[in-house]
Amino acid sequence: PCTQSDRRTARAAPSHRRRAGAYVPLFSQLTSLHTFVIMSGDSRDNAGPAGKRRSCWFGGCRPASMAPAMALLSCVLFCLNSELLQALQTHMPAVERRPSPGLNLLLCHLGGLVFAPKFLLSTAYDMPAVSPGADDRTGLSAMLSRHPRLCALLFALLLMGYNYCWLLSAGFLAASVTTALFQTSVGMVYAMSVPLFGEPLTFLRVLGIGLLILGSMLASGVTGDKFHNSTASTGLGAGLAFAFTAAVGVALYQVLFRHLFGQWKHDVRFLAFFGAWISVWHVLVILPLLCLSSWWGFEALVLPRGHLAVGGSLVAAVIASTVNTLSLCIALWGSVMLLPCVSALSVPLMLCLDMGLHHVFPG
Repeated sequence: PCTQSDRRTARAAPSHRRRAGAYVPLFSQLTSLHTFVIMSGDSRDNAGPAGKRRSCWFGGCRPASMAPAMALLSCVLFCLNSELLQALQTHMPAVERRPSPGLNLLLCHLGGLVFAPKFLLSTAYDMPAVSPGADDRTGLSAMLSRHPRLCALLFALLLMGYNYCWLLSAGFLAASVTTALFQTSVGMVYAMSVPLFGEPLTFLRVLGIGLLILGSMLASGVTGDKFHNSTASTGLGAGLAFAFTAAVGVALYQVLFRHLFGQWKHDVRFLAFFGAWISVWHVLVILPLLCLSSWWGFEALVLPRGHLAVGGSLVAAVIASTVNTLSLCIALWGSVMLLPCVSALSVPLMLCLDMGLHHVFPG
């Protein structure tokens, strides 16, 4: 726990100091509308005499201890927002005009703009002279990690891509089925984590991941006869393809972010910086692409109209911004397998929501 003198030192220290005992104000976004300032010490400069790290985080909690709770919160919010996005696309009243899927997702990814005035012109994280936790990476990996603003464009496209595939899949399948297929990302994350992060490859872990995926499929009814008989006639095959594509996208998003920027995991300002640039690239690149797709006739750009459509879109945007921010924090602060494994809880949660809201029961 931080002492009173630590807090006085933290308030008095300038933000550019990085020596022992100096603390800097760090920012973290929990929603696109609310932010909080917390005090943190650099892990290299705040090692005690016994070699233990001492950090002064909000409420006395370290990031690693907050990661499981954040993962659980992210899972619950994801399930609620999934139902809301599905309702906006398939269950709107006739007098309401639902937003187009692409525009709906664009709004969901603009939460980082709240930090844009702070970090838009910042070069603090471009090619640092001494990178914290510097490694021997070369080639494309080193280039991307040293140019996070450029790399944020790649992640913005990846974020938009896998969420768009998820939304298209939810148009063909029940939300619980899409979520269950989405859990195949657990196996993908584990497969990539073994060579990249040294995750142990053991029989029990492989068996556990296999049982998790199989259980998700069984619980959602993917293996039922009714599901297979209706696939060809109702376009559910497309829903399956979109769901698996979304799973590949989210696995790449989580693993690449940790691989490229794991050295910044003790700097929460970097999360705000990176989130801001993801939102900026959505405005500069993805919005023009949506306009071009509308002009080419691929998907009409439709603005929401009506109280339910507009209000639902805004609520979905706030929740999605929260989930996206939590995902970045968890990817750096927790184990690489934490978020994929906790997200397995979304299957029973989605089943409960389907039974309660849509009267859809397994089998």
